[in-house]
Amino acid sequence: MGTFFILLACSAVAFTIGIGVGGLFTVLRIDRHNDEALKAESEAQ
Repeated sequence: MGTFFILLACSAVAFTIGIGVGGLFTVLRIDRHNDEALKAESEAQ
């Protein structure tokens, strides 16, 4: 019974970390895309 809860806790932590890292990369990708768009706009003006 104890090992089941340990496995459950480990998978929950791994899932949370995976979501956090995925979200972080998504935000960084969006920021980089916005920076490129801003550069293109300023060059066009």
